[in-house]
Amino acid sequence: SWVFVANEGKSYSLNENDNVPGSISMIDENNNITNIENIGTTVQSLEVYNNKLFVIVTDDHKIITYNIDSDGITFENEILTNSSMPREMVIINDKIYFTNWKTQDIKIFDIQNNHLEESTISINGRPEDIIYDGTYVWVSIPELSESDGNQGTKVAQIDPNTNLLIDYIEVGMGPTQLTEFNNS
Repeated sequence: SWVFVANEGKSYSLNENDNVPGSISMIDENNNITNIENIGTTVQSLEVYNNKLFVIVTDDHKIITYNIDSDGITFENEILTNSSMPREMVIINDKIYFTNWKTQDIKIFDIQNNHLEESTISINGRPEDIIYDGTYVWVSIPELSESDGNQGTKVAQIDPNTNLLIDYIEVGMGPTQLTEFNNS
C-alpha cells in the first residue's frame, strides 16, 4: 500500500544552479517516506493503473512508467511526447489521454501496445486538467496561447469512443482543476 506524491521541483531560475529537478515521494502504510530523486524538470502529475505508476515530466516532454510492487517502484519505460509539454492525464481502457501545452492537443498513449498514437485531438488553447466521467473526457483550457497571456474561458468535451471534440463550454476566466460530483 503506497501513497505517491509528485514533487514538481524548481525550474526557470535565472541562476541554473538554483534549478532543482523534480522527484517522487512514496509513503508506505507505516508513514515511512522514500524519495526517488532527479526524475526530471517539472514533475507535473502522476497516475496509478494496474500496478504501474505513470509520471508526467512537463519540461522534459516525457512520461515515465514504473512497476509497483510491495518493495516500491522500479523503472520500466520512458515515453517521449515529441516536445509537446505534457501536463495532466487520465487513463481509460488501457489508454492514457494527456494534455499538452506546446502542441495544444490531447495525445493518446496505448499502454498495451506501448506506443504513442499518431492521431491527436486538437484543442483551441493550452489544455490543462483532464477527467473522465464514464461517458466523456473533459479538459480545462486556462490559457489561449503561450505568447498572448490571455486567459481561456472554456472546457472541452470529448467523446473517447471516437476521439472527437464534441463541444466547448463557456465556464469563466482561467478554468484549471476539474472534478466530478454526483455524476456531473
